[in-house]
Amino acid sequence: MKIIRNINTLTKHLELLKKNKIKIGFVPTMGGIHQGHQSLISNSKNKKLYTITSIFVNPSQFNDKKDYFNYPRNLNNDLKKIKKCNCDLVFIPVIKDIYPKKIYVKKIVKEYRNILCDNFRPGHFDGVTTVVKRLFSIIKPDFAFFGEKDFQQLMIIKKMVTILNLPIKIIGCESVRNKNGLSFSSRFNLFKKGQKNILKKIGNIINRNLKKNSKNFNINLLLKELKKIKINKIEYIEIRNDKTLHISRNNPRLFISLYIDNVRIIDNFKLY
Repeated sequence: MKIIRNINTLTKHLELLKKNKIKIGFVPTMGGIHQGHQSLISNSKNKKLYTITSIFVNPSQFNDKKDYFNYPRNLNNDLKKIKKCNCDLVFIPVIKDIYPKKIYVKKIVKEYRNILCDNFRPGHFDGVTTVVKRLFSIIKPDFAFFGEKDFQQLMIIKKMVTILNLPIKIIGCESVRNKNGLSFSSRFNLFKKGQKNILKKIGNIINRNLKKNSKNFNINLLLKELKKIKINKIEYIEIRNDKTLHISRNNPRLFISLYIDNVRIIDNFKLY
């Protein structure tokens, strides 16, 4: 597995790949590698693609500076996990590689906005599309892989590719879940033992409610059960059409955002 930190070295290497007509699969990450990321890398490898993973904690997508500085970072551990997936190359840029002049954001996508996470993290998705567009321009992948755990992000990135007419196929991959039924998240690394126990209870409550009646899912019942275990900071629990993100019981998907102490957890569950 190659590890490249210099953008010029990467560009030369990519030119050789393109010259030899080698197709590239790309998995952008911010580190904190978990089984969800590993599944994205494996999906790319299964398509016989030359697979590149990037690790870059993007400052422009954090509306809270504390959140940026507290974001879990463990590069050596991340590289070990990525290597297990037989990834071909890891690109680890510095801020000047991504933002040569200054850190900035640009609003590219106007659809799927002012709902869900966009209501609670102003500017977040503009930071995401800005950095992903920049990484796409450097790597020029044929395919890029994103997890369904960040479903709104996936929809916005697909729209960005359409708007900019980029020759990249975006592959959305199903969430990989822990034994409690929650999608793996890098932020789980921030939890202490007591918080992990609360996370386990949340997973059990959600999945018990899903098993009762996923087609006619009762949001109020879920809210009551979460409040019983003192989950009081809940940003949203909504059912939306997963083709349009409109509030709807057609093609329904349950979207959840809540906090355990100061750590934000998001997830979603297909209901059909």
